[in-house]
Amino acid sequence: MSSETLQIKPQIHHDYQPSWVKQEDKKAQTMKALWSLTVAIVFILSLTLFIIFEFGSVRQHRAMMTKPIWFPPLLLKNLASIWSSFSMSLDVWLVWVDHGFHMNSDALPLYISQVSLSIVLLL
Repeated sequence: MSSETLQIKPQIHHDYQPSWVKQEDKKAQTMKALWSLTVAIVFILSLTLFIIFEFGSVRQHRAMMTKPIWFPPLLLKNLASIWSSFSMSLDVWLVWVDHGFHMNSDALPLYISQVSLSIVLLL
């Protein structure tokens, strides 16, 4: 009777990879992540700098003779815009890495509205 019984032996899979292969994979993933971070930051910062240089001129700023006292200097306004763009591009990259745009979330419309509002406010 025991000869008729089917004996199933567990199959062991050896997925052994040398340590240098894992290090190369980690390097490739790290380089890919750094490249995507660079693209995210450079794209938004270049858009902000283009708007500043194209539309945020000193002549337009000085032409407003009746500026309220709370109106910031042009340099401060431009630096705040650059910092806001940098921090938002970093935040967007972190959401993208965490797959936040792939789910049904409000992250992408909120980001697009923030970028649109920052462009309008620079004009």
